[in-house]
Amino acid sequence: MTCAQVRERLRAEGPGKAARAHLEACPRCRQWWEAEQASERHLATALQWVQAPPSLLGRILAAVEHPPAPPMADLGDRLLIEATEAGLTAIHLVPEGALRPPVPGPGRTWAERAAAELREYLAGERAFFDVPWDLRALPLFSRRVLEAAARIPFGEVRTYGELALAIGAPRASRAVGNALGSNPVPLVIPCHRVIRGDGTTGGYGLGPALKPRLLALEASVSPFVGRASTGFVCRLGCDRPRPIPEGDRVHFARLADARAADFRPCSLCRPHAARALPFGLRA
Repeated sequence: MTCAQVRERLRAEGPGKAARAHLEACPRCRQWWEAEQASERHLATALQWVQAPPSLLGRILAAVEHPPAPPMADLGDRLLIEATEAGLTAIHLVPEGALRPPVPGPGRTWAERAAAELREYLAGERAFFDVPWDLRALPLFSRRVLEAAARIPFGEVRTYGELALAIGAPRASRAVGNALGSNPVPLVIPCHRVIRGDGTTGGYGLGPALKPRLLALEASVSPFVGRASTGFVCRLGCDRPRPIPEGDRVHFARLADARAADFRPCSLCRPHAARALPFGLRA
């Protein structure tokens, strides 16, 4: 055996008969092996005085029982999108690795566009959606609830009660919750931005664990981005075909902040035209 093969076997198996014979005949390998053993003894002596913190076992068990959630961007590959020629009709979260058949017919264009925009949104690179939805199959009340929810700005929340007031049904908070729970196009219509009156997140059609993660994602992203060289401000995502260079990019949490800095609204994404659902509605 060569010296490299002997050293590899010593690390893996310890000194067997052939390895011992090589060590007796090779001074360099014998010196290397003595140094390796000395390092192991030193490390063992040092580690025997290191005590694990009391919470370590609990954290290990929690990680085994509840493994870390996958990155948000990875969820884009698990979305099954359905559409008609008029717009999106359904978005489903399928198990990881499941096949997602392509959308047939005239709705395929909308489905492919929505898939691209959803991947950008989940990666923190988009703050609005530019694809229409088709809610014609839903009851009128459900359509009113979802259309109101679609007006909740990126990064903000409203309560079920506020949404009920916004549609003129102040006593229908429970019915509003039911309509949101059956939202056929979650994410695009942001029902995750509706929470309970006590501040807790409440239920969510794609899974209650995902709702706070979506809210945290939006809280970490500036929804408006300006181009300093031109003085225009866009909704995040409008610039995706031609990204603004980082040195020319200015982030804004509110459109009012951009206006105060003398930035003009983009004529394509029209951030000034969005009608936000009022905040703090009371009966």
